[in-house]
Amino acid sequence: MSTASAAVGPRPGPRRTGRLRHPGRPAAPACTFATSAVGAGTYALPSPASTGSITPDRSRGLACGQGGLLGGCLGARLQPRLPEVLLRLLLGTLATALGVLYALDALR
Repeated sequence: MSTASAAVGPRPGPRRTGRLRHPGRPAAPACTFATSAVGAGTYALPSPASTGSITPDRSRGLACGQGGLLGGCLGARLQPRLPEVLLRLLLGTLATALGVLYALDALR
């Protein structure tokens, strides 16, 4: 039986060395599809029993989807370039401003 050095033979794969490049990517489309299916079912099930229209506002939904896509792309580009404290402050400010807008809209 011969002893082989560490340099001989196949290199261990990324899963064995713990260096996965993008571990969360395969789950994202599946989760998005599952969320969309549940959302479609939410509107499809009560539809026959209701008297009025319960369909979502499609233009608002598309605008929110585009905003989410743009925000995700922008965040992915800014994250390596900005300090974490600044990003947290920016996200917190945006979330607070959105909450204030929702509260003002609810009070009208």
